[in-house]
Amino acid sequence: MKDDKFKTYRYFLKDSIRKTIAFNFTDQNQGAPVPPIEKPYPEGATLTDLPGPDEWHMIPRTDLTHAIGNRKSHRVYLNQSLTLEELAYLLWCTQGVRGKRFHGHAYRNVPSAGCRHALETYLAPVGKVKKR
Repeated sequence: MKDDKFKTYRYFLKDSIRKTIAFNFTDQNQGAPVPPIEKPYPEGATLTDLPGPDEWHMIPRTDLTHAIGNRKSHRVYLNQSLTLEELAYLLWCTQGVRGKRFHGHAYRNVPSAGCRHALETYLAPVGKVKKR
């Protein structure tokens, strides 16, 4: 049983799967509209302007080799809110739009096949954002 699952999952990850799947039936190839670059928000919602990369003075710059080489997991967290700058950086890293290509298509910091960007980032506020 374990070997069957292994073979199935391994097949799924191989490029040869494209020979057996009719990709012409995907939403994109069927002409389904592209999802919006940002989801609509409720009328009357409170909007907060976030600082952009040019305004991040407390976020240290680092090169990729250094970041990967020094990465480690943390299991203990501070009992304090993110600053607006930290929040802006986190959102930019997970869903930041670097540029718009044409209607409905955007270059983001996260990869996506066909500019569909199936992943979304949601915040779960615990308290108010503090400015430091």
